[in-house]
Amino acid sequence: MADGFDSWTVWLERHGPALVLLARQWTASQSDAEDVVQEAFVRFWRSRERVADPAAYLYASVKHCALDNVRGRQRQVRRELATARPEAEPLFAGGIEQDERRSTIEGALRELPENQA
Repeated sequence: MADGFDSWTVWLERHGPALVLLARQWTASQSDAEDVVQEAFVRFWRSRERVADPAAYLYASVKHCALDNVRGRQRQVRRELATARPEAEPLFAGGIEQDERRSTIEGALRELPENQA
């Protein structure tokens, strides 16, 4: 492969679908796979002068970018699950606070006169 931009355009037109197919193995959608290929190509393009086998490097970059994408989505899901809370759950009250409140209320009810209890 030559270093010219036109030769890379032709190469990507020929191999782009295979790169997207490779990325699609790990991504949730076609557009995510295309984003992964674009990111991999940007990474490749920055280091293209130091690469011995550009095609192999680009395929490996697609795989690594796809795996990075998967890990990022997993971290996002974990963060969202950690911050999500059921609507019925009190915002600041925990088990200890509820027990203290219950015992305070029960103690106050015991002190009420018979006709008010």
